[in-house]
Amino acid sequence: MTAKGTGSKKLLENPFIGNLIVPIAIILVAGVLIFGVSKILSTDRSYKDLVREMHSKTFGNRWVAAYELSKLIATSQIPEAERPWLVENLIDLYQSTQDIRTKKFIVIALGSLPSEQSFSFLGGLLDSVDAEIKFHIIAAMGNHNTLGLAIPEQKLLDILINSEDKTLKQAAILTLASHRIEAARTPLVAFLANDNQKIRISAALGLINFKADESIPHLKEILEATAEKWGGDWSTEQLEPLKVNILDALIRNEWSVLTEEIEILASQNAQVKVAAKAREVLNILKNNGFRNKK
Repeated sequence: MTAKGTGSKKLLENPFIGNLIVPIAIILVAGVLIFGVSKILSTDRSYKDLVREMHSKTFGNRWVAAYELSKLIATSQIPEAERPWLVENLIDLYQSTQDIRTKKFIVIALGSLPSEQSFSFLGGLLDSVDAEIKFHIIAAMGNHNTLGLAIPEQKLLDILINSEDKTLKQAAILTLASHRIEAARTPLVAFLANDNQKIRISAALGLINFKADESIPHLKEILEATAEKWGGDWSTEQLEPLKVNILDALIRNEWSVLTEEIEILASQNAQVKVAAKAREVLNILKNNGFRNKK
């Protein structure tokens, strides 16, 4: 089977960048891209070489090529003109393979190539794929929330409200919140009282996108948290990125709250990254303020 010709549809550039979803999803959900892979040697093959290998009926380890391709797409800038060709081929390859590992890495690759075509295809898979692939689909949609691409709101809301899988629920919380889907706001507020701490944290973080006052006590608790206070599995190394992401989200959403807590963080030199981000917030407030205060 040969690779398809270059398509004509122009895709939007990927602006990926320090968005709330990716780091938080990784921290809270342990959303790793590799499952059961211990050692795979990197190669100098291009994305076109890898696509051709995956199309080849004589190529044995298709999933290895899919894995290499997902890494390459995630770390390299694919020329915009080539993206339609690549998306079209990835969709064709997904539909023509039965191997679950190959499917998984194709989904990861498609998630790094956001477009109407890729999002529409991935959204259509949410009814039939396993939880692992479903997580990568939801996280990809959360990662690319600034492109104006449509997401399958009703399917994600159903996962948000009805799924028993806490990992998927957290991914749905953060994806719906990053896209500011108003129908998710009420369930998120309700999750602030959830028995599961990570669900509560995800809800509080997601509600920053709505500037929801209900989240303020929970955000305050996180900003004031220490490994000694929270205990359990929480370490200083895990709490630090949580705090940084809250501060980033406050800046991004231009929400001037928790000033006293932020001032305290700015003076705590032991947490260098947190202190630096806290000082950034304070400088914005001091010099310009947020343009759209609540």
